Amino acid sequence: MPLQHVSEIYPGMILEADVIAANGRFLASQGQPLTGEHIKALMTWGVEQVSVMNGKPPGHCLSTPQDQTESLFKVIPINTLPAHIPDGEKQQTATLTSLYRQIPARPEDNDPEKWMFYHRKLYEFSLSALEQAADLSNFPATITRNDNPEKILAKAHQRLQKLIQFRQCAFFIMNEKSSAFELVLSNPQEKGQVFDSLLMELVKCGQIASMIRYRHQAIMLDHSLGKCLVHLISTTSRVRGLCIGYLQDKDQQLPAEIRNLLDNVLQFTANALESSQLYSLITRHNVELQTTVKKKTAELRQTIQNLEQEIQQRKVAQRNLDFILNNVHDAIFIFTPQGKIDEVNAKMLSMFGVSREEALRMNIPADISCRRLYPDNHTHNWQDVIERGSGIFEWTAQRRDDGSTFPVEVYLKKITWDGREAVLATLRDISQRKEAEKQLEFLALHDPLTELPNRKLFLERLSQSIIRARRISLQAAVLFIDLDGFKPVNDTYGHYVGDKVLQTIALRLCSTLRKSDTVARLGGDEFGIIIPDLHAEKDCMLVVDKAQRTLSHPIQIDEHYMHLGCSIGTAIFPRDGEDVDTLIKVADTEMYKAKKKKKQSGHITRSPSKSTS
Repeated sequence: MPLQHVSEIYPGMILEADVIAANGRFLASQGQPLTGEHIKALMTWGVEQVSVMNGKPPGHCLSTPQDQTESLFKVIPINTLPAHIPDGEKQQTATLTSLYRQIPARPEDNDPEKWMFYHRKLYEFSLSALEQAADLSNFPATITRNDNPEKILAKAHQRLQKLIQFRQCAFFIMNEKSSAFELVLSNPQEKGQVFDSLLMELVKCGQIASMIRYRHQAIMLDHSLGKCLVHLISTTSRVRGLCIGYLQDKDQQLPAEIRNLLDNVLQFTANALESSQLYSLITRHNVELQTTVKKKTAELRQTIQNLEQEIQQRKVAQRNLDFILNNVHDAIFIFTPQGKIDEVNAKMLSMFGVSREEALRMNIPADISCRRLYPDNHTHNWQDVIERGSGIFEWTAQRRDDGSTFPVEVYLKKITWDGREAVLATLRDISQRKEAEKQLEFLALHDPLTELPNRKLFLERLSQSIIRARRISLQAAVLFIDLDGFKPVNDTYGHYVGDKVLQTIALRLCSTLRKSDTVARLGGDEFGIIIPDLHAEKDCMLVVDKAQRTLSHPIQIDEHYMHLGCSIGTAIFPRDGEDVDTLIKVADTEMYKAKKKKKQSGHITRSPSKSTS
């Protein structure tokens, strides 16, 4: 689409390309919908044409800047004004402009009185003009670096009033953030809205944009309110502001000398505004810098204090840690995930029989593990726990000095050590606990007097023997043994002797059987025997005969001699039953039958047979 003149665009149009002013200032983005503020900025910064995505809407028509200017006011080129202005009436307040109008005309003849009058008037004018010019030239000395734009423009207005006495006057400053002029000072104050309206007309018709683009310092307008002087307040690099003033009726034409003085005052005003902005910027930056330096200094001081406190706290913590580590009964050490030890306590050194230097060269867990149980650096338990973050498991450790092994309970936990990832290991020697567990397990399954299997273990092994016999197609036998004449032993000699008798019986039964057979104390003076892998029933009877002969031998406990017998009942799998309960019942029944038969025949021993006391 061809470029559109800025007077033909309207709000809502979409830009096809970025818009940049002649001085390089970025004004609007590609694809951005235009608003009234955008159009105002384009005209302010002298942009004449832009590329938009849609043209004028139906019925929309704006006159060109030239046509619109004619409809609002007439622009009078300031360089076409006459160089001299004829004498006029005196003003009550003397300005350089009014003084200029009072320059006397040269006499046309050689009358001495006229020439005397002429020279006196010329002298009076020169003195007044010099005083006013001196006051104008002193303007820079009145500006201080602390003056803000409002003060600078107020001082400039005071000087301009001595140069040209405006009926109404206003000063605007360019706000580069909003790309617009902002009213700062107006005289009289209540006329500010009038100047705002006038400036808006000048912006809309493109006159301000033309002044900025082509650097026309001043234009004279023939406005409905009278002749108006519009003058840029600019430096060589940028436009700083704008001065607009309605002239007195007698001052509506300005000579070149007055215009030059006006240019000088406003140019110095522009330089002062720029210096003020730079000074304000530098001052603000200095204040910000000082504030930042103070803040950073305070932060640094606080950081140093915090570091000193942290160092003291770490020293105390390290002393406490050393005391704790070296006074616990567990081995504690810290190692990297790769297995290198960083720190150890005294218990770890004594537990593994190493010096501190040797410990720091060890690799974990290979160098503390039982090599027989964990060959080839078998460390999966350790790695699994480390990956989870923490955990407890049991391990078999090995001393470095004598090679002895012992069980330990290992607790691992991931920690941060000296800013690095590490693992904290705590090892507790559980040898005594393991021994106690073995004893408890033994007591749970064995008779504490004879150390033979108890009824629970007897039934478990009988069940296993039945399963095995069924699998390999063999037989298994169960023997129930009840001692004859044991009760008189307890009654006569006491339980101490009775316990010794039971222990002797247990040893004799164990000596008559194979290692694969099981002898158990079922309770009181009752014993049980399991014969697994039985090939024939006659083999069972051989065991029965051997047991009866062994138990019939005299027993000596201290100075006491006793003769005991036994009644034995047998049950054979699968002949007498195929499960534990049935076989137990059959063997028990057969034992009572054998005991009853002995009672009927009178062969049961009822009392101790002999005593040496």
